[in-house]
Amino acid sequence: MLILFLILLLIIAGIILFQLYRLVRWILVKKTRIIRSIWVLSIAIIGIAIYQLFFVNMEFIQSKVYPDLYLVKHPVKDKNKIDNTIKNAVIQHFTTTEKIDSTYTLRFYEYTNNWNPLLIFGDAGTAHFIDHEEDPGGFTTEELSMYLNYKLATFKTVLSNNDNNTLSGVLQYYSEGSPTKTDTLKLNITLNIRK
Repeated sequence: MLILFLILLLIIAGIILFQLYRLVRWILVKKTRIIRSIWVLSIAIIGIAIYQLFFVNMEFIQSKVYPDLYLVKHPVKDKNKIDNTIKNAVIQHFTTTEKIDSTYTLRFYEYTNNWNPLLIFGDAGTAHFIDHEEDPGGFTTEELSMYLNYKLATFKTVLSNNDNNTLSGVLQYYSEGSPTKTDTLKLNITLNIRK
């Protein structure tokens, strides 16, 4: 069955390549077609660049199955800006959270979506964990530990013994799976704290 599927896939790829070859041959026949094709291609490249620069913003997606997991979609290239945005997201999270315990953590990973229906045994990417729990065994395996290179930060709480309104925590930043720097956050928030 798999062999038939691969043969069908190769036939479809061959048809697509042949049609692309015919299109390029048709364009190259006349000079006006070449000029128009260059114009269309240039406008498309400029349009994509403008869209990427001005309309694609970094966003945080919270997992539906792991409330402590956030995926950062479209992260900017500047690592300091990502770190500052994550720090602000942690502060924002705790201003809207009602109850926490002494082992409360947050995890931040880069959003990746590698899912491809043609690759039966391929990794799905971190996007898998928005709607699905980790699957350590079976036909395919999906665990968050498989994506350590996409880990951006972790936050762990440290509660003050003296004051139930003081929340401290350690924010550890990562780059390509390795810790890079640490921030200590102290938040004065009125919370119902469970110890």
